[in-house]
Amino acid sequence: MKSQWRHFGKDSLIFRLVLLVLGVAVLSLVLQVLVTTSFIRVLATDFAAVMASTVKNERSLLLAAAPETRSQLAARLSNIRHRVNRLTSFEDGPEITPQRFPASKLNEDLQAQVGSDIRVSMRVAPDSPIGVAISFRFDVQGEIWEIAHEPSSPTLVAVGGVVGWLALVAIAVIGAAAVGVSLVNKPLRNLTLQLAQRTRVVDPLTTPPRAGSEIRELVTSFNRLVESNVAVERSKQQMLAGISHDLRTPLTRLRFRAEMSCDAQALVDIDRDLDALERIVKQFIGYAQSESHVGFGEPWPLDEVVSRIVSSYEMQGLPVSFGSSGVASAMPDLAIQRALTNLIDNALEYGRGAVEIGLYSFQNRAVTEIHLTVWDDGAGMTEAQFNEALQPFSRLAQDRKATGHCGLGLAIVAQIAAQTDGKLRTVRGLGNRFGISLVWPRSE
Repeated sequence: MKSQWRHFGKDSLIFRLVLLVLGVAVLSLVLQVLVTTSFIRVLATDFAAVMASTVKNERSLLLAAAPETRSQLAARLSNIRHRVNRLTSFEDGPEITPQRFPASKLNEDLQAQVGSDIRVSMRVAPDSPIGVAISFRFDVQGEIWEIAHEPSSPTLVAVGGVVGWLALVAIAVIGAAAVGVSLVNKPLRNLTLQLAQRTRVVDPLTTPPRAGSEIRELVTSFNRLVESNVAVERSKQQMLAGISHDLRTPLTRLRFRAEMSCDAQALVDIDRDLDALERIVKQFIGYAQSESHVGFGEPWPLDEVVSRIVSSYEMQGLPVSFGSSGVASAMPDLAIQRALTNLIDNALEYGRGAVEIGLYSFQNRAVTEIHLTVWDDGAGMTEAQFNEALQPFSRLAQDRKATGHCGLGLAIVAQIAAQTDGKLRTVRGLGNRFGISLVWPRSE
């Protein structure tokens, strides 16, 4: 439960809903207390009037009766909760000074109703329903008489009981609010988890169970946006792939015609330009295929894939080397070939000295990381330059004169890294060598 609530801060809809419900609960409690207090005041006043009238009448009867018949009269007026007794002293039994409402209010009303010649007090009465008896003491021709009444009226129930009942109501309101908030929270949490899982590929959302109409409309609008973006991306990929494939045929014809009609020096220059054009076409095709996951190949031992790629460069007499690493984790062979070829071409074009390929496993806490690194002796790039070079069609200022590059090399590698659950980063080695690493975490 805590994991659900901690995701909602002060600006969240749930937090505001909770505050609103708590505010309503507190307001409801205050209003109930005010209404109940007013009602008890009215009841206490009515009870005081009736009780005062009874006491005055019984006092009048005692005054009118002969002294020798007063005891008999008192017995007739008494019952189990209402006793009329003759006392020997006014200081008989412990008194209670009522401090809390409604007892204090009742005491004031009774004293006002019966007059100053009758002394009103409250005394401890363990057998009484509320543990208290109301005492009325007065003088009858020199005799001290007391009327002790043990009320069972709900108007004299302790205020703690009233507050307890109201607190129970407030707890019920808060509990109902918690259930309501949970019903809102679960669909929102489900939606949040779905969005969190779409950091790389934006897929349509599924409507959470018991979602409200607002969330269903949000999911529908989001899915329409996803469909629109997918259609735009598909059109872009088809355009790139179509243009690239359409260029291959005229490039082949140009190369054939140049070989048939140009002298040796012109043929060298034309071949260089045609090679650059073919490289650009390959990058366009690779970028389009990487975006659509096309041509990733089949899982193959990574060590064998790298060895095969490096061998093709060695056969061309290029300074690229690789020592067997023993890393047997399987990766999609065509995707690795596309990524590693771009890194090697960049190292040969912009770096200095021989290019070395490193492949090894690295234990990082509980996760095993596989690092595939392309090293060269060039100056390399700063972190800012590297981040800029990762953007499609972005070329650094010092690379503007390079032929056959359109700023898609590292963008293709970054795509493949992300789509194979890996990362692309720059590293520095011994002697300040510069390298670019493909890193894949493995839980085994």
